[in-house]
Amino acid sequence: MGSTIPIEFTGNRPMKHKVISFTLSALILLANGCQVAPAQAGIQTVEGTRTVRIDYQDLTPLTSISTPEELQYKQAGITRVGISAGRVDWALFPWSGHPSAWASPVRESGVDFTARDARRFGAWADVTVVVDVLAPVYIQSHPDAAAISWGGVPSTELVNLTQMTSGRFSEDLLNFIAASSTIKEADSILLVELFYYVDGFGMEDLETYRLDTGQADWPRLDSGEIDINSPLINSWRTKRIATFLSRAAALAHANHKQLWLEVKPDERQLAAQDWTTYQAYLDVVDQLVVMGNPIFYDADSERVHLTIDNLNALGQGRVVYEIGVWEDDGHAHISGSPISPEKLKAIVLDARSRGITDFWFSPSYLLTSEYWAALTAAGEWTTNLESR
Repeated sequence: MGSTIPIEFTGNRPMKHKVISFTLSALILLANGCQVAPAQAGIQTVEGTRTVRIDYQDLTPLTSISTPEELQYKQAGITRVGISAGRVDWALFPWSGHPSAWASPVRESGVDFTARDARRFGAWADVTVVVDVLAPVYIQSHPDAAAISWGGVPSTELVNLTQMTSGRFSEDLLNFIAASSTIKEADSILLVELFYYVDGFGMEDLETYRLDTGQADWPRLDSGEIDINSPLINSWRTKRIATFLSRAAALAHANHKQLWLEVKPDERQLAAQDWTTYQAYLDVVDQLVVMGNPIFYDADSERVHLTIDNLNALGQGRVVYEIGVWEDDGHAHISGSPISPEKLKAIVLDARSRGITDFWFSPSYLLTSEYWAALTAAGEWTTNLESR
C-alpha cells in the first residue's frame, strides 16, 4: 500500500474483504444517458463486497436496527457495516476522561452504542468505525475556532484548518481516534467530512499560511477574491492534512486498525483531473472512500469515465466509491430527490457492467425495505466472509 505502514491484525479479526465501494457512482452515468445493462432472468452470483453505513436519526437508549432490517442486510449480501463513534463533541461511547463530550443518550443511559453495534454486526460482517470530524457543539463554545469560507462566512460545524491539523481541537480529535480504534470487532477507522475546498480562509488560517509558506496573503484573482483553485493553496492544505493524517494513522495502526479517509472531489480536481492530493493522502492512509456525487452529477459523460479511470489508477483496492440516497438538504452535496429503489438497482447493474463490484450504501435510515429488495434482486455476491 505505497508507504503505508504494514499492519498485522494479530489478536483481532483480520480484514476479510478487498473493499473498493461505490457511492452515487453510477448515478450520473445514468443521468448522462448511458444505457443500463438489463437484468438477466434469475439471480446472478458475482464477486464483490457490499457495505452499509448505520446512521440513527433520533438516538435514544432503545434505538437500534430491527431484526427484520438486519435480515434484509444479509439477504442483500452486505459484508461490511460502518458503525458510528460519533464526534469529538458528541461521542456515542463513554469516552474515558471526556464525560462532557458524551452524547446525551450515553450520559443518560450509560449505553455504549459503538461497542453495542460492533458486537452485533461484527458477529457476521466486517466492521468499520466511522469518526465524524465535524464539531457543531464545540464551535458553539469556541466560535473563534470556526472555519471561515472564502467569502467570509463562518461555519457552524467545521473548525478551521489550523485547529483541525495542529491546534487544540486536533489533539482532542487524535485522542478520540485512538479511543475509537480500540473497538476489537473493527478492522478500520473512517474519518468523514474532512473537506476544506471552500472553507479555511479565516485569520488564524491566514497566519498559519504565512508562517508555513512565507507568503504575505492568499493568492487572489484580479477581482480581489481569494483564488480557491490556486495550486499554492491546494499544496499547502494537502501537506497540512497529510501530516495530521500520518499522526492519526499511527494511532489506528497501533491498535491494529487501518485508517480510511472520506474525500469529496472538488471543481478544481474534476476540471484538471489532478489527483495528486489523493495520492499524497494514500501515502499515509490505507483507503479512500470517494463521494461519487460530485463526479457522477457531472454533465460531461466522458469526464465521468476519465475520472473513474484516474481514481482507480491510484491503486487497486484502495479507492472506495459510496452510493448515497439522501435528499438534497444543502449538506449532502447532491442534486435532486432521493433515488428510487429501482434506480438504485439499475445503478448497481450498470456499475457492474463497468467492472465495479464493491459498494458502500448510505445512510441506513433512508434505505427502506424497498431498497433492500431491489438490491437483493440485483443479484447475490460471492464473498470470502467466514461464519463467526
